[in-house]
Amino acid sequence: MKMKFEFLIVLILFQVSCTKKMAVTEDDFEAYKSKYIHDLTVQDPPVVKLSDTHKIEFYPYNESYRCRCSFSKLEKSEEIILNTSSGKQKNYIPYGIVKCQIKREEIKLFVYTVSRFINNPLYKDYLFLPYKDETNGEETYGGGRYIDINKSDISDNQIIIDFNKSYNPYCAYTDGYNCPIPPRENSLSTKIEAGEKAFEH
Repeated sequence: MKMKFEFLIVLILFQVSCTKKMAVTEDDFEAYKSKYIHDLTVQDPPVVKLSDTHKIEFYPYNESYRCRCSFSKLEKSEEIILNTSSGKQKNYIPYGIVKCQIKREEIKLFVYTVSRFINNPLYKDYLFLPYKDETNGEETYGGGRYIDINKSDISDNQIIIDFNKSYNPYCAYTDGYNCPIPPRENSLSTKIEAGEKAFEH
């Protein structure tokens, strides 16, 4: 009887801990969305008009899309060219590969440094993760989505990739931008039902 009681206490404490953790990550997600939408409206000119911010939608937060991934740094990598939505090209340097599981499916994605920012101290920690998935063109923007990550988030060859924070290129909202198109190697054959949805014009 005593053992059953002790087990019940442990189970309750575990559930409380998990609930608290979920609340923290959901609060972080809500703060992320608020800042993201604010930043779109304060640029000159604004990417999205204040009157149109109600059209910016995200999937509900889903803990299963916050993934602990393995990270492998590429020691030698040559600069590559990514096409953009406008037909122009931009240069990137493959920095590493992340691997993890989403809904029991193994995924592999390349992350990049931006060539033009390579000597800019403001971007020394910045990594760019563009990707496509099976929701594109239906529930999400057809040109793929992006995730921003930091080199400093990599620890012991692991990194947390939060697909809940996937966001649209500016081209999803308006014309006049050169948005990188995710490369073929970052096209996933699964649905990522997390992050920002398609913007309704």
